[in-house]
Amino acid sequence: NSPYEAVKQQPDEVFIDADGISYSEKTGLAIAEGNVKIRNKDLNLFAPYVEYDSETNIADAYSDHRENVVIVSGNNKYTGKHLKYNMETRRGILTQASGKSDALYLQGGTAKIMPIEDAAKLGIVRAPKKKKKQSESDDVVEWRGVTATTCDFDVPHYRLVSKKVIIYPGKKTVLKTPKFYIDKTLVMTYPFDYIIGKKSE
Repeated sequence: NSPYEAVKQQPDEVFIDADGISYSEKTGLAIAEGNVKIRNKDLNLFAPYVEYDSETNIADAYSDHRENVVIVSGNNKYTGKHLKYNMETRRGILTQASGKSDALYLQGGTAKIMPIEDAAKLGIVRAPKKKKKQSESDDVVEWRGVTATTCDFDVPHYRLVSKKVIIYPGKKTVLKTPKFYIDKTLVMTYPFDYIIGKKSE
């Protein structure tokens, strides 16, 4: 028996940096204001204002009139108006979200971020075939009410509008039976899911 087997893994540390931080030992609540940066091993979070509960590991991040909330995990970056995120379970909800996945610019609606195992339990995705090491690419984003395009103009020439999009970061993006528009004209509704990236899931 190795002496290292008895050593327990320490919980993930959360680091907070901001222009101003106040912390109550009584409640376990940290309030960070101005250029807030919160990070752990899985993600970086940027916002003008964040309340972090050290007892529940929940970060409640808010935008203001100048800056949005930004969450970065691996190569994925999403912005929005409000994020409620559990730093331990890696589950959260981002409102009025926008971001980029593969070649697609996405915006609108609410994005739920969760580990793939949780998404499988909720019936959002099929369960992974084999167990592998946890990594940032094991998170799934379920996004409701999304407009997607590869056109980077402020007012895109064409777009796909979907009630539901599933993003497997670093793997593929699935738009559920989207409607295809050129300018404001509906051209067609896809009778199938539109998939960008690898199709091997």
